[in-house]
Amino acid sequence: EKVELYAGDTDWQRIARTKQSDFRRNCLQVGCEANSLNRQDGTKNYYGNVLQEKDARKGLNFYEGFRKEILSAIGAYRQPLWANLLRSEHIPWNLFFPMGLTSRAKEACGELLRELTGLEVKEVTCIRVEYAPSSADTTDGWRYLNDGTSFDCYIAYKDNSDAFCGIGIEVKYTEMAYKLQPGSSEYRHTREKLSEEYLCVTLQSGCYHTLSAATDEEAFPKVLIEDDYRQLWRNHMLGMSMVQHSDIRHFLSVHLYPSGNKHYEKVLPEYERLLTEKGQSTFLPLTYERLFEAMGHYVFFSCEEDSKWKEYLRDRYLY
Repeated sequence: EKVELYAGDTDWQRIARTKQSDFRRNCLQVGCEANSLNRQDGTKNYYGNVLQEKDARKGLNFYEGFRKEILSAIGAYRQPLWANLLRSEHIPWNLFFPMGLTSRAKEACGELLRELTGLEVKEVTCIRVEYAPSSADTTDGWRYLNDGTSFDCYIAYKDNSDAFCGIGIEVKYTEMAYKLQPGSSEYRHTREKLSEEYLCVTLQSGCYHTLSAATDEEAFPKVLIEDDYRQLWRNHMLGMSMVQHSDIRHFLSVHLYPSGNKHYEKVLPEYERLLTEKGQSTFLPLTYERLFEAMGHYVFFSCEEDSKWKEYLRDRYLY
């Protein structure tokens, strides 16, 4: 097969794309689908990181040892999630979903979280992937930010006093900042006019160095709306809104990324400088490398299956 280089890739994206293409060819031993179609002459571009639909529908983007359980929970077929080896959507299913499959796995997850975060994690109660918290007591279904903001992964736990708490995890791989689509709900809530929900939750959270001003809107640090920080801020505030509604006692926003992603190596320290002491205590940048190292300290499943799963994660996502 002929696989091309994508001219728009950064150095890290090129490394990761090549790695996922090699994984498809050498480990999965299947062909690739075209990434794009040139509308002028009808030629297709093959970069090697997209599964053909027949293979994607078999669940080949997900770890074989837990594939049956993942596919039973994941819902209807969606091409980016099931077929694109390079995008990050599938990673929480391979990485975090298995941690909630058994009571032993949740116990080990609790031990892992205590090591990584220093939090009082007495008991992990639930692990949800692609989780948008909502409530049935509102007419539009959204309780917190009045939109569909969601966590890539949400880990619910009880602290030592049996209070419910939460950890929201945003998972990145090759992604960087993303642009807003004019007319989208997010564009209206942030760019056109900052929504009352975002304004109030942000200022009440005490997480940011606000501006000295006569009104709340003038006090809001508008840098948070910029492309580099907007998603970090929204996910952080989704959890803080849950705290403000007294639905959980404590929240931690985790941003997980590989150290090769130089965009987040730069942006995350910049975001942390916008945070107060309280903000820093509720936000944790975490690399794949640090997470996988800590996972090696605990047995989530049987030793044989556990070893295979961890080896798969390291081989597939580290470079």
